[in-house]
Amino acid sequence: MPSFDGSPAALVFASHDPVAAWAASGAMAISGRPAGPPLMAPGDPAGAAQRWIDLIRLAGAKRGHSGPDLPDAALLGERAALLGLTRSGPSSCGGGFRTFVTRDGWVGISLGRASDRELVPALLADDFPPPDTATAAWPWVARWARQQSTTEAGERLRLLGLPHSLRHRGRAAAASSPERPAVLVGLPGGARTVVERPLVLDFTALWAGPLCAHLLGLIGCQVVKVEAVHRPDGARNGPGDFFDLLHYGHDSVAVDLSEPRDRANLREVASRADLILESSRPAGLARAGLVAAELVAEGTSWLSITAQGRNAVAVGYGDDVAVHSGLARIDGPDLLPVGDALADSLTGLASAAAAAKLLLAAQARMIDVSMDAVCRSVSGPVADHTFIERNGRWWVESKSGLHAIRAPRGRVPGGTARPLGADSDRWMQ
Repeated sequence: MPSFDGSPAALVFASHDPVAAWAASGAMAISGRPAGPPLMAPGDPAGAAQRWIDLIRLAGAKRGHSGPDLPDAALLGERAALLGLTRSGPSSCGGGFRTFVTRDGWVGISLGRASDRELVPALLADDFPPPDTATAAWPWVARWARQQSTTEAGERLRLLGLPHSLRHRGRAAAASSPERPAVLVGLPGGARTVVERPLVLDFTALWAGPLCAHLLGLIGCQVVKVEAVHRPDGARNGPGDFFDLLHYGHDSVAVDLSEPRDRANLREVASRADLILESSRPAGLARAGLVAAELVAEGTSWLSITAQGRNAVAVGYGDDVAVHSGLARIDGPDLLPVGDALADSLTGLASAAAAAKLLLAAQARMIDVSMDAVCRSVSGPVADHTFIERNGRWWVESKSGLHAIRAPRGRVPGGTARPLGADSDRWMQ
């Protein structure tokens, strides 16, 4: 058994084949154009995913956990399986993100939220109603992008606060922040007791943070999902199977942070927690009385997930962050995403591995996870491969042989997630 040192590199074996791993994960099948062959990802995202999973399993075993087994790297494709997504390049397979040709490269834009689509008229400097869907906006955005340099497009997108990616033709993906590790671990804080079933407060939303919480739950942690009464996790409005998969078995607490009593009760629960997960800007929870530095000093660890780190102001989502950090392929005139919102699933895995190790420590720490840096840590040259089509089915040949390209597959949720606030009375007293 390999030793546990918290690094995905600790579990690299000479026989590992990035092409075979990507083909088996289900993510290759959803990468590329609808009518074309699949795409190999740069680097080794599927191999890194499996190594993080192995580290999570090792940490759980060290704490004495012997519960349900963890998934494998097929979780990179399981949202696509549950939602019925297919490859749609140059759009993301989820449809909320697309890349466009500029005068000297490419720009990618995420318009999955209504608040982002409302900014489309301002982006285009045109006077028409905001589009109802991202797909309705794409022809207009494509025409605008062709008239811009990549730098000009990026400046306007940053000004409006729209999540985006940039890539100049002939250049590798440019670093969007100073080079840094995917996971930054702060100095030791207050003393904490290593317990068999750590208490984790999950303030995150959408995919990356909830995936981290889900994996921690699978290795025996008690997870409590905390949401604002008037602004719950937007994923509750999405496909039920995927939300249930990530949240089944977790308690649900709903709070009104404008109420002093709720803030006081939440602060008391946080002081008893072993770990807090959050994926908002640092000031958000601090205004509610949850100050990361204070809680870490008291013995509660804190893990923060952001697009580019806690000190950056950029916003980002799974597809735009992945493409910006290099997890994309040039195909003819276009830049095509690979996988499904890869920055989310990869960051969830990296965060869970870091958190699982931290829960074995006798002192609390602050952990700063950058989605951008996580993706850069797994990106790299494209491994040699050849696609072969036989009887309407794609295969891929690599250094280790011929491999079937597996379709995405999703796990069956263990049950239904708790309704919003179902456990508030028990926790908020």
